[in-house]
Amino acid sequence: MIGLEVEVVNSPNEAEIGLRGKVVLDKKNALVILSEDNKKKVILKKNRVFKFKRDGKIFIIDGDAIIGKYYSRI
Repeated sequence: MIGLEVEVVNSPNEAEIGLRGKVVLDKKNALVILSEDNKKKVILKKNRVFKFKRDGKIFIIDGDAIIGKYYSRI
């Protein structure tokens, strides 16, 4: 997921909804995003829904499904 464009489409924290940027780090329970204003934001995965862009395609992914270390999800 590192390097992909991401947008938070649903979150219990309304301030996170609509947050966009590039994934710079995929942690076990969070994504670190470099936002459009060049600030790093840590977004928890639990109870969030993300929209990822890759090769011109859009993927909607439930954050609960991607909790865990990246190599455990392969």
